[in-house]
Amino acid sequence: RLAQCLNPGLPDGVHLKALEAYETMFSLLGRDRFVADLSLYSTGLFPLLGYASTRVQPRVLDVFERWFLPLTTSLIPALPGLINALLPGIEETHSELFPRVLRLLTRLREVTDRKLFVVEMWRCLLTCPGVRLSAVHYFIEVM
Repeated sequence: RLAQCLNPGLPDGVHLKALEAYETMFSLLGRDRFVADLSLYSTGLFPLLGYASTRVQPRVLDVFERWFLPLTTSLIPALPGLINALLPGIEETHSELFPRVLRLLTRLREVTDRKLFVVEMWRCLLTCPGVRLSAVHYFIEVM
């Protein structure tokens, strides 16, 4: 039900409260339970950055940095979705989100499997038209 609070039609105040609820839940769950249910939580969180307001976007990145990155290799099953979730943040190279999302993607590449990360980034570029430009920006900046 919490993922329904991240509906694009709802105001950003609802999104912020939902993110607070997610963080509270994650802190109570513990790492093992969080990893076991990762797909359940990702369903609502992953699409959010693409349509979140500028007030909500930094909080979404906070959640990814604080709760997802520390999972390191346990993130591998969710890697394609997380890459796809972050790419909208680098669509505009002059946005204030661009450097932060670029750093987050680079850290994600470092904490998971580098080769698999690149494969999944290419897969996003080939199969997800909505994030192709962002994937190209990533490759231009990093490679």
